Amino acid sequence: MKSRGYEVAYSRTEDVTVSLSKRAEMANSWGADYFISIHCNSNENPVFKGTSTYCFRLETTAARLAEYVNTALVDAIDTPDLGVMTANFAVLRRTSMPAVLVETAFLSNPEEAALLFEPVFRENCAIGIANGIDEFLN
Repeated sequence: MKSRGYEVAYSRTEDVTVSLSKRAEMANSWGADYFISIHCNSNENPVFKGTSTYCFRLETTAARLAEYVNTALVDAIDTPDLGVMTANFAVLRRTSMPAVLVETAFLSNPEEAALLFEPVFRENCAIGIANGIDEFLN
């Protein structure tokens, strides 16, 4: 995003625990315009796979952002499209700006877990998310 001219702030740059509520507080204190939370999904059943993006409520700016991000990400990494969903996650509920939570792929699925360990796949995730944000903003 920085290479595309956007100002970026990170809630984590190291492998340290920062609660989801604290991440929302940080974004609010920065006065961010948008909040993008990036995750890897997991399920007890290893057959589940695919990409999804969450927002707090449908028919909002965040929901439109989620649609753009999810579509561009699926296009970039060629995973099953699980679509946009709503959730009561702290980072979605407690942020004062439009916020989305992206589930790139399932760590619990052996095929997708292998992909997530590939630097090219992770780079493509970043590109897909950035493409979606760019398309939404332009």
